[in-house]
Amino acid sequence: MCNPLKALTVVLLLGCLFAASTTRAQALVDKRFPSFSATVESVDSSEYFHFRVTWNDGTVVSFQIWGVTYPEGANRIEMRAYGTERLYLFDSKWNHFFIVNPRTGALLDEIYTGAAEISPDFRFLAFTNPISYGNPDDSTAYLVYDMALSPADNRMGPAAVGVTGLLGPFNSGWAIYPAENRTEHSIPGTPANSESRHEERSPFSWLDSRTIAFVDYSNGVTTVVLAHIGSVAHQFQVQERVIEPTAVLDYSRVELGIPPAAYLRVEWIEMAPILERPTLRLSFPGQDSHFRVWSLDIPF
Repeated sequence: MCNPLKALTVVLLLGCLFAASTTRAQALVDKRFPSFSATVESVDSSEYFHFRVTWNDGTVVSFQIWGVTYPEGANRIEMRAYGTERLYLFDSKWNHFFIVNPRTGALLDEIYTGAAEISPDFRFLAFTNPISYGNPDDSTAYLVYDMALSPADNRMGPAAVGVTGLLGPFNSGWAIYPAENRTEHSIPGTPANSESRHEERSPFSWLDSRTIAFVDYSNGVTTVVLAHIGSVAHQFQVQERVIEPTAVLDYSRVELGIPPAAYLRVEWIEMAPILERPTLRLSFPGQDSHFRVWSLDIPF
């Protein structure tokens, strides 16, 4: 004879298990690209994330990567593709990129970054070097990773031999700024003089698929940088202009002992509709009372 209480308990348990599995399924990610689709299928108890690439011809490629994010953050995983040879995965909260060959599922490279922004055509990743808690006074460099190149070709100088080593993910990209890092093919450490430390003062702004702008602060000067990526690998054309604090700040609100340029932060950069010469339009934070104007055009 059936025990009604036991039967009800079984039904409730099955319902809970079904609800839990449904919740997990809803947290996974499905992304469609022109030639294939990519899906986060599951996360196992060892924190391996299981992916599935399904090509338009029906070919299926499955692969797994450990530690893309925390298991509960699976719904934050984002995926981008450059052509049919590069699929890159990242958690939108953590700046850790995994680059995969979608045809084979092979993990080709890993990149740790500071701030990062993907170009409109998905070929380039512009980013700053990660500043760790252990080295908070490191200087900032601005770098570019090219998805059309191999991992080794995305490392500068001696770093190219360390792609798969412990520091490989931290040595990626080619420096476009500051100039000394661009010419020396290096990533900066902690400078002897703290005033010479470079600090980012804006997000990256891609103006087109090969042109990027950003703002940097160092030695009491804030500079807007305009960089163009050439047709040859690692070829950069870089221009910079100083942002004059007198043009935008209310000096009655500037504290003594603080360089006026230290107040300058830019929220957005775009190309101004001025035909005579290339001109960047900088937008400043409207809620910051140190500013007396909220935008400034800077010709190049």
